[in-house]
Amino acid sequence: MKIFVLLVIIFSFFTSNSQTILNEIKEASFDNFADTYNYTYWDDSWKSRISHHRRFSNQTNDYALNIDFTDLSIQNLIITDATNTASLGFHALNSSIFMNNYSGNIDYSILQNGTATYEKANNPTSTGNKDSQMAEYGVWCNRRFLSGNLTNSAPIEPYFTGIEFTNWHNRFKITFHIQPTTTIVNGQLKLAVEIPAEYLNYFNSGALHAFGSNTNKGFVIKKGQHAESISIAGTTVSVLTTAQNLVADESYEVSILFHAVKENLSSTYTTAFDTESEITITANQTAPAVLDLSNKVSYSENEGLHIIDIPRYWMGQYNCNLVDELQAIDVSLTNSEAEAKSVRLCFRQIPNINVTGFNSVICNANGDPAGLPLQVSKNLASWCRSAVFRKVDQRIYGVFNSCKYHFKFSI
Repeated sequence: MKIFVLLVIIFSFFTSNSQTILNEIKEASFDNFADTYNYTYWDDSWKSRISHHRRFSNQTNDYALNIDFTDLSIQNLIITDATNTASLGFHALNSSIFMNNYSGNIDYSILQNGTATYEKANNPTSTGNKDSQMAEYGVWCNRRFLSGNLTNSAPIEPYFTGIEFTNWHNRFKITFHIQPTTTIVNGQLKLAVEIPAEYLNYFNSGALHAFGSNTNKGFVIKKGQHAESISIAGTTVSVLTTAQNLVADESYEVSILFHAVKENLSSTYTTAFDTESEITITANQTAPAVLDLSNKVSYSENEGLHIIDIPRYWMGQYNCNLVDELQAIDVSLTNSEAEAKSVRLCFRQIPNINVTGFNSVICNANGDPAGLPLQVSKNLASWCRSAVFRKVDQRIYGVFNSCKYHFKFSI
């Protein structure tokens, strides 16, 4: 089974006093995100014969991350030059992006009774048929899942155990996933990331931790929603889950979230995640049937996005008589604060539909295309083992039928 979603980014200005239906998107907003980019790629072709360690890069307009696949470690982590455009970023060579070597280790383990029983193996990755090197590529979000090996013949399903890198243009998440094959009694997951030593200035405020360079730029860090605790030892950030029985064939995870700050880190880090905080969202379907979807709206702290589950209609390749069907969703977003908010919306259809021949468009209330930026992509067919992402995230990206959306904003 594949699950399809549409990711939408909306950037609007809100105030708290009144509500207006937005019927037009001003021309100036068409290029709001023209220089927002998010690229992921292998440094060498996957089939190339190389003697050095294999690596891949995640490059965005706010930061660039280079991962040593062979050692499963950070080879380089930098803040992107403020003058970069999407075109410059696309054409830039790695030698010009990563001119310095800002490296750090990634460590993971399964604890039992408080002791690390299964640890990151000396050779943590491999390229066999039972291993996963799956990636999802998109305009707004890229993610890559790598199978990760553990010591002591850990009782895990290797295809569903490993490290996931999820990247937005201004933030990324590193997640340790496992699926035990036998129950691990009183188990915990631990993930530790060493921040490159160049980010030597440390700041802390409650749940937020920041590491900055001498030029006052760097990364704000917090634990993911499945972590019970976060600790700092020098430049190493560690998260730990609650002790519990890790039941066979169930999936478990723990994450660390990173938010890039390109200037004035010391004075702004406490608000780095504020634009991803919840606002009030209601949703209603007006066609082909009237449905209240307000109880289908949720917020994922790990992903920093609002999810709206919408009904599935059997339109597509094998239902050609329904190809002209229109599914209309009215969405209302209310912000009680006066400051601007950047809102990520994910429209999710469960179960999936057949995607052949469909497109998606976001319209104004009058039915004209709005010009709002969106990401539409799909998980490929069964030969690419889609179950990996189903286990990892439950949200395989994909196209769904053409929809008309009416956005109502508090302004």
